[in-house]
Amino acid sequence: MSLAMRLAMSLAMRLAMTTRPETPHRASWLAVVAALTLGAAAAGTAGCREVPPAPPIRDVRPTTLERGDTLLLELGGGGRHGGRLSAGTEVAVKLSGTITPVNGRPVDGGLSFTGRAVGSAGSAQATRILAVIDEPQERAVGGHARFVGRVEITPAEGRGAVLRSAPVELDLFPRTLRRAADGAWNGTELRRVTSWLGATVQPGPQGLAVTTVTPGSPAALARLEAGNVIQQIDGQPATQGRLAARLQRRGTVTLAVKPNATAGSTVPLRVAAGGAPRPFWGWVIAALILWGTSLVIVLLVAVGGGFITVWERKVAGRMQSRIGPNRVGPQGWLQWLADALKLITKEDLIPADADRPLFLTSPYLVFCGVFMTFMVLPFSQLLVVADLNIGFLYLLAVTSLVVVGVIMGGWASNSKWSLIGGMRSAAQIISYELPAGLALMVIAVMAGTLSPQEIIRQQGGAPWSWYVFHNPAALCAFFIYFIAALAEGNRTPFDLPEAESELVSGYNTEYSGFRFGAFATAEWVNLWVIGALATALFLGGWRIPRLAPEPIEASVWLQLASFAVFFGKAAALVFVTIWLRWTLPRFRIDQMMSMCWKYLVPFGLVCLVGSMAWMWGFQGHAQAQRIASIVLFVGGGLVPFVYFWSRVRYTYRVTNGQLDLNLFK
Repeated sequence: MSLAMRLAMSLAMRLAMTTRPETPHRASWLAVVAALTLGAAAAGTAGCREVPPAPPIRDVRPTTLERGDTLLLELGGGGRHGGRLSAGTEVAVKLSGTITPVNGRPVDGGLSFTGRAVGSAGSAQATRILAVIDEPQERAVGGHARFVGRVEITPAEGRGAVLRSAPVELDLFPRTLRRAADGAWNGTELRRVTSWLGATVQPGPQGLAVTTVTPGSPAALARLEAGNVIQQIDGQPATQGRLAARLQRRGTVTLAVKPNATAGSTVPLRVAAGGAPRPFWGWVIAALILWGTSLVIVLLVAVGGGFITVWERKVAGRMQSRIGPNRVGPQGWLQWLADALKLITKEDLIPADADRPLFLTSPYLVFCGVFMTFMVLPFSQLLVVADLNIGFLYLLAVTSLVVVGVIMGGWASNSKWSLIGGMRSAAQIISYELPAGLALMVIAVMAGTLSPQEIIRQQGGAPWSWYVFHNPAALCAFFIYFIAALAEGNRTPFDLPEAESELVSGYNTEYSGFRFGAFATAEWVNLWVIGALATALFLGGWRIPRLAPEPIEASVWLQLASFAVFFGKAAALVFVTIWLRWTLPRFRIDQMMSMCWKYLVPFGLVCLVGSMAWMWGFQGHAQAQRIASIVLFVGGGLVPFVYFWSRVRYTYRVTNGQLDLNLFK
């Protein structure tokens, strides 16, 4: 008897033993439940007698490849042609399919490179294949391109049957900040070395083509001439990076040179590399470029947070019929700059009984936890620091620093008000991370990826192509995420941890000057994070209606337009967040926690299961899915928005005396 059958019979006997004689109707219901359980177990046992074999290649990652990355192929069971791979075996990895370059037509092609089989600790059988993506492969593709096809593993000598294969979709050599930094450094180093060599080389299909040679230079002494093609450097394929690296080491470099691109034989030429300039630490230059760029991003984000403060105060003044900021700068829009200067110049007070190291560190942890999320937020197709395949997990990880910083600040202040505020905030953030994570999992299940950039690519530019209108569960998940994000950011009506009326500001009571400003800046910048993440996952991100991602990437103006689209959607959500703060009253702590655990978490689980059921039901019915999305957009988006806008307009007219209420009596 199978394990499932034994468990089912045990459950049925347990239910029968709990039945009381005076409740015969309960016994009948329990008998029905037991019968259904046995039937399901029997059906499951019959259907699972033959376990399907594991796929030859279970996983391929990362799906976004840059030069220098290591492609990892997780192996499953034996391939179609059998055979096990031993750890340490050299294999050939081949990508065969369609390559679609940016601003180009799809072409049939592929890539071939060498991989090595590795196994677990102490295991002789290989469990994965590792292959390094290098410069020749990027040159063969020609830059950024999308690949759709199959990955195949064959013997290293290229003969024999395919050992493993699997379908795969890859994003090859995208334009990212890391690639820009590497390119800037490699280009500078190459120019230094080729200037000493006295030859200008350009990559070509057969190797490095020599375009110019300076008389009297080492290249001229080695009899290198313009028009020659360098095919090999010390027996290895010729690349610009390999040429620069080899010339920087002392000794003699052997170049296999063809007189021209059409000649049939190569001639060995030797270059003495003893006088080449010594290499500098390339990673230092790349790190400085990345650090400078991140500093610019942090400053821009901080300035954006400053403008949000003025925007919120203006909205509050408008809603309360009073004057908002209007003195510093045009219409008061530089008020944030005056506030920042005031906070910086104020005295930095530290309580005598405070834990000084923790007290000083807390604001920076909160600050870093919010700002590090901008690393994976795609503001446009190219304006993204890193397109991580695990973007969701990264966001959940770095935002946890906010919890640590808040608890640390409340505890280190040695104040009962700060401690209560810190504990409240920690309980609130940790609790509301669950419904927020469930809402994001709805999108991850629909997209099949954890990369925010890839999720945007899979959506469309039209509103009915957004994931928020993909199915009713996704629409519900959007509101669950938005409510949970407000609670995680301590925004009204979830601002009890920093309630001035009860806790004299809460966890940041004892802070002053710049450190108090760091807490406030992180809170306002978090509004951009909430709006940007919701825009990327639910509202189509930077997608422009009726335009595919390829022409957007190929045009600078379309890139600016896509950034404007993303910025407009995120700003609209920020405005809604500000609007809610000056509309709704504050929740009690019991009401706030009850909403999370009794409503949002169960509804999040229902949305996750409902979304998977919807995808299963509409699988293979693209036209029906499109009609359902349009209906959901009209019924769940357009009609409520029109009604809401009409009510706002009616209230505005009544408030300003444009409508006489006596007409309706």
